[in-house]
Amino acid sequence: MKKTLLGVFLLFLALSNLTLAQNDLQGTLNKLAGKAAMGYIDPITQGFLTNINGGLFNKAPQAKLWGIDIELGAAFMYTPLGDLPKTFDEKGAFRFNKAQADEIASNTITTGSSPALVTALRNSLSTALQQSDFNIRIYGPTVLGEKAVVGNPNSPQVKVDMSATVTARYTVPVINTQRDTSFFVNYALKTGLGGVGALSGSAGVPFFAPQLTLGTIFGTKFTLRYVPKIPIPDVGDLSWTGFGIQHNLGYWFPIPVVDLAASFYTQKIKIDPIFEMSGTSFGLTASKQLGFAFLNVTPYAGFMLESSKLTVNITPPAADYGPGITPPKISFDVEGKNTSRFVVGLGLRILIININADYNIGKYNSMTAGLAIAF
Repeated sequence: MKKTLLGVFLLFLALSNLTLAQNDLQGTLNKLAGKAAMGYIDPITQGFLTNINGGLFNKAPQAKLWGIDIELGAAFMYTPLGDLPKTFDEKGAFRFNKAQADEIASNTITTGSSPALVTALRNSLSTALQQSDFNIRIYGPTVLGEKAVVGNPNSPQVKVDMSATVTARYTVPVINTQRDTSFFVNYALKTGLGGVGALSGSAGVPFFAPQLTLGTIFGTKFTLRYVPKIPIPDVGDLSWTGFGIQHNLGYWFPIPVVDLAASFYTQKIKIDPIFEMSGTSFGLTASKQLGFAFLNVTPYAGFMLESSKLTVNITPPAADYGPGITPPKISFDVEGKNTSRFVVGLGLRILIININADYNIGKYNSMTAGLAIAF
């Protein structure tokens, strides 16, 4: 998966080297290529960004001064992909500088009735090119869209279009008369890139998190997610740190029927130096334990406000771009589109085994489950 997504980034940035690649045009293409890369992988990133704030709780702490409530296990998250986008479309505008416009004019106008007329046409076309706004568009299937069919140029695939009609006014030599002529400038590329194989047929984005919950002190318990630095060859060091706190409001004043808690969680996953994903959520959680200490059922619910973010910083290997070309740095942020979620779930404890499952309702819905040893 890492090689596939990195290849996608490199392909989009390489598109900027298929043109005259200078100044305003280069800058526009680099920015647009970055936006296109984001659009292409957006469904997958939104799946992960939805998952990161899931599975953080399965009940509220009890409203007591002290108690032993320890759970060690893992949370499992899953975001269905059915509602996530299957296509993307990014557009931008730019202008050619003088050197680029002169070269295009020279390549476009190669013959004429006289050298003076050729020069006049080239000069007027170059001026018109420098004063015209050109549109460029990168569009097609996302990573979840239809897979491109090899050898079929009409199959769905990511395409690059650049076109504009330019009107140039020139002076006819000898008779000194001004005339207008139009040129259609067009550039099109079919990349052959479509949805990524198995991803385009996937039902959802899975995720899991190691998790430790400790309580209860003054009606409060703490949740930890932690993975020490793990070297990943050719990529970087993976690490995960997360912290959460729940406090039962009934510790201070009576709340009938349920345990009601205020909750806050924050976490960060890094693959240093190229990748960072973070998430924060806070809100209210409620639960009601039915049964005994080691044999019970606990329905729970919560409403959480949340944010999440993915940051990518990649400098492609120079060998992928050829001699004399400095690889452009790929750097962008993706904000999670889920800003809140309503959670409803059920927990089951049998002796020292605690199992729970819940459904999360937001802009993108998801499901979570947990399995832990409880003390």
